Amino acid sequence: MDDRVTIKDGKERLIEYDLAPDCITARHNGKVIGDFTLDVVGQEHGPDEVHADTININEDYQRAGIGSEMVRLASEYHDQPLIPPQTHYVHRETRNTMTGGGRALMEAGQRKGWVSEFPDVAAERTREDEG
Repeated sequence: MDDRVTIKDGKERLIEYDLAPDCITARHNGKVIGDFTLDVVGQEHGPDEVHADTININEDYQRAGIGSEMVRLASEYHDQPLIPPQTHYVHRETRNTMTGGGRALMEAGQRKGWVSEFPDVAAERTREDEG
């Protein structure tokens, strides 16, 4: 995959995406309009784990498919589904939680195979299956 791709967004604007292992950056007319950071965790056995970290998109560019495109590009870049953040944290004061829009973006990515199951949901299901 190239390190830069250009794709039209939902409003027919040409958006350039710069691809790196730990970040996808979106630009329009040379101006940064969004970024998606990833936490790549090396594994002793098997492929690295790629965790979705934060995604920020300029308000004027939201709801045009740019966030979805960054998630898709990150998944394809790493050739695996991304691991999303947990849906909730016990100690919320020490951890940022997803916004409603962030959760919707991760859920849309799950439906398309770009994002794996939420870690806390998977853990809960495993506990129920074992119990």
